[in-house]
Amino acid sequence: MSTVGRVFTIFLIFIGMGIILYGISEITQFIVQGGIGGIFRRRKMERTIKKISQHYILCGAGKNGHYVLEELARTKRKVVVVEKDPKKIQPLLDRGIPIIEGDASNDDVLRAAGIDHAIGLVTTLPEDKDNLFVVITARGLNPKLRIVAKVDDVEVREKFFRSGANSAVSAPYIGGLRMASELIRPDTTTFLDSMMRDNSTLRVDEVKIGSTTSYLRQIDKELRCARFFRCCTGFNTTRGR
Repeated sequence: MSTVGRVFTIFLIFIGMGIILYGISEITQFIVQGGIGGIFRRRKMERTIKKISQHYILCGAGKNGHYVLEELARTKRKVVVVEKDPKKIQPLLDRGIPIIEGDASNDDVLRAAGIDHAIGLVTTLPEDKDNLFVVITARGLNPKLRIVAKVDDVEVREKFFRSGANSAVSAPYIGGLRMASELIRPDTTTFLDSMMRDNSTLRVDEVKIGSTTSYLRQIDKELRCARFFRCCTGFNTTRGR
């Protein structure tokens, strides 16, 4: 072999060794940083989600989504989170919260989150247009689903209703009403706020009953009792509830 050939062969050997060493270092780093563990954990999470039913889907784990998630968790509701930002996903995985990584307006992503057998969905993405797309997609996949969407612009609420949302909540609007309530009816606001504090599990809730059930007579008795003890109980018979 000529001198040029030997030099070329040595050069190829060094290049090959460099590639092998680089590959080994990357694999080692992947294992050390928990990459393999993360893969197994995600697969286990996907199997867990497939078994969940009668749950709620939270689209977006941002500022508003954080508080929605905390309230659902505090009141023992089953929830699956859909989020595409890896920085927000990892803390939720560490807490063992079921989560699907992807775009919430994608049919396959929502199906992976179990939308077919979910009872409710709330979308808290940053942009109104993104939340609108989620509403349209979710309503098409599950006509019976209760859908609540975050809106920033109060003027577009009607578009959300026409697209299939059951409720469209404007954080600035609700915040303004809350500030006004703190100003003019502080005692009432403080009472209601006491149920929403971090350490409290006391909530105003609703129970669905049939329109002809014997429980209505029991409710009537409870209402009379409530008047005596000066506490508040109520019921709504609209649509048989």
